[in-house]
Amino acid sequence: MVTILSFILVLFSCKTVPSSPKAGNENFNFNTYKSLTLSQEEIDFYNFYSEAFNGQVLIKVTNMLNSPETSSTHISGYHDNSLALSNLLINSNTIPEDVGNQNSFIFDFSRVISGIYGAKSTINFGGVYVGEIESPSIIEASVSSGNIKEGTVLTWNADEYARGVIVYIDFNPNMQFNVDLRSHDPVSFLLQTTDDGEFVLTNEMFEDIPHDAQVSLGVMRGNYKMLTISSGNCRVLVMSCTSGTCVFKP
Repeated sequence: MVTILSFILVLFSCKTVPSSPKAGNENFNFNTYKSLTLSQEEIDFYNFYSEAFNGQVLIKVTNMLNSPETSSTHISGYHDNSLALSNLLINSNTIPEDVGNQNSFIFDFSRVISGIYGAKSTINFGGVYVGEIESPSIIEASVSSGNIKEGTVLTWNADEYARGVIVYIDFNPNMQFNVDLRSHDPVSFLLQTTDDGEFVLTNEMFEDIPHDAQVSLGVMRGNYKMLTISSGNCRVLVMSCTSGTCVFKP
């Protein structure tokens, strides 16, 4: 799979200890995460965000744990002047470049989302067909309570996707309401698991996380493909992510 682009920060904070999950912080670099099960292919895939690649297109949907109706969608991309992603079409829908910055684009693609996820999408540049990408359906996940611990069950809409899903937990001491927890070191953990719709959180995931800490819990899946266009290579990533802020209550 590919990598994670740090130009996106999705962070919703709450002012009281949550009794149900709140939207989490997905601004992270997976190279900093502790994992015993993630293959190098998966590390490369989910670090797509964190490195600048000349000629990349990110198609992304995010939503909240227990609240899939909160989803946001967009297409974004980057190139320098030597690799113009002009006349980009996805399933015959033109994706315009930002006229204020010819080297990047961001586009609300709600009208075409149904044709991208859970299907094959055709990619055209400059009127020339360059390939297609098959993507899993949009992931939607939930937990039974905003208080989580070893044994808490995370569920999502299974797609039986061959590459599986990524489950992660992130503890950021700077985001704690309890000032006593702000002196702790940050803790990040992720793993790859089967896309079967259910995962039981393990004790290993909470190692070094203090009791009563707010943590970001998330699950994601996606696909990518490297395409060849006349001016070079273009990397296309299609992914979806569900995340939320929960409280670690062992």
